[in-house]
Amino acid sequence: MKNFTKLSATIVVLLLTAVILQAQPTLDPSFSRTGYKLTKIASGRDDIARTVLVQSNGNVLTGGNSFNSIGNSNIAITRLKPNGAYDNTFGTNGIATIQGGFFCDMALLSNGKIIVAGSDVGPTNVNNYIVYRLRKNGSPDTTFGVGGSAEINIPNSSMICYDVAIQADGKIVLAGYQGGSGGLGNMLVVRLKPNGTLDNSFGTGGMFTLYLKGKHSECRQLTIQPDGKILAGGSIDTLLFFSSLRYDFAAIRLNVNGTLDNSFGSGGIVRADKGTVDISNATALLSDGRIVLGGMSNYFGTTQFAALCLNPNGSIDMSFGTQGWKFIDFDSGTAICGAMAIEPDDDIILAGQSYNHLSSGTTYAVALAKINSAGVPDNTFGTAGVYTSMASLKQLGVNDVALQSDGKIVIAGYWYIDGVHSSFFTARYINSTSLINKPAFNKEEIAINKTQQKLFLYPNPVTGNSFNINVKVLKSSHASLAVYDINGKIVFAADYGSTSPGFFTKIVTLPNNISAGMYSVKFSLDGVIEEQKIIITR
Repeated sequence: MKNFTKLSATIVVLLLTAVILQAQPTLDPSFSRTGYKLTKIASGRDDIARTVLVQSNGNVLTGGNSFNSIGNSNIAITRLKPNGAYDNTFGTNGIATIQGGFFCDMALLSNGKIIVAGSDVGPTNVNNYIVYRLRKNGSPDTTFGVGGSAEINIPNSSMICYDVAIQADGKIVLAGYQGGSGGLGNMLVVRLKPNGTLDNSFGTGGMFTLYLKGKHSECRQLTIQPDGKILAGGSIDTLLFFSSLRYDFAAIRLNVNGTLDNSFGSGGIVRADKGTVDISNATALLSDGRIVLGGMSNYFGTTQFAALCLNPNGSIDMSFGTQGWKFIDFDSGTAICGAMAIEPDDDIILAGQSYNHLSSGTTYAVALAKINSAGVPDNTFGTAGVYTSMASLKQLGVNDVALQSDGKIVIAGYWYIDGVHSSFFTARYINSTSLINKPAFNKEEIAINKTQQKLFLYPNPVTGNSFNINVKVLKSSHASLAVYDINGKIVFAADYGSTSPGFFTKIVTLPNNISAGMYSVKFSLDGVIEEQKIIITR
């Protein structure tokens, strides 16, 4: 009881006098001073960012297209320093361009080089997949493919690429769709060797094509599982009465040799229908092997964010959200989710844009939502797990999201800042409760303590009364833990005293009378707190 009283008093003092908490998320003023960066690739053109990546040193890569007035496109990539300034060691004044071609996605190789995937008109006057490899400084890597690029074509058949992923062995996986008969297309996955040549050990001649009679299928995002199997998430559309399309969330899983994995769904294919339009734009894995598809649905009559959770075998996880689905409303207006990121604790960040039609025009805004691995909104994020910012009467779009190692959220898209032509739009948000000031430490000490700990809780959900904690400690610190219910009441507390550098592990056993529900676990090292959610089931 002494320890409980002491810890409770300490927490009250911290909350009242020592720690200033900042509501989350908020635009990060340490990034370009405003929290966002607008980049004009070329005057008189529409510049649209489609992908954002954060490098290990904190630099931010944003890639997309620059269109002229008749729709011809160049590929452009910007690199920003962690403070939002252009990295002038990259390309020309921080911008690298590739003449011609349509940008789809990019990925980082372990050696720092950049793979850029897209589509371009090929020898039979239809679109082909095309891949470029850039050096660290943004210049073409001429040792890749032919002069720095590799082109994959199916004669007389249009190929549209949406995503690229890198396998552990350096092989390059591309996905999108290939045009079929009657205007319908087929999901297409292609694998290249690291040098840019087709990998003939995959599928048929390096390609896998999903043929579904009378249906259009396409992949929007790839995920490589730890076992090497390939998840391709997207949509399957059925032609109805030759006048309309019905879209369903869809995913396929391929074995490492490019054949359908029959242990997944029905013959390697999963299809899930909720509304007349259900389109998955993002695919990700949770730490327990479950699969999340993120996108949009008009299930409630208005297009909303939608997330679907699948078990590792492709069946719908009925314990997630409501019967496997979670729908997220943004002020009863249209909201389109274009991207998704998974935090280390399996919380799910969904990103896109929302807009409402008003008498004065249409208002656009950045839309972010955060749910946990059970499909429950994170009430510490925005308002009931939903957040909007940058509302404007000028058009704004969000196409991708990434997480920094410190948990900050980085997004990319476009903004018609001048009302005529759009610019690349990159923004960064503070994501978790931040320690702004604590008299006992200077800023350097706070930074050391804040970054030294990475709290892991498992299992989660908890089916009994006990769970494990594992924390990496970089320097000797005083450790304590408290568990709060949804009303902010402490239901368990422990003071572990001084800890030595290394991995700190404990089994936390809660009182038997704790009811099922969501709880907040706060772990403190010298007063610097990291918080994670945990679910208790009965």
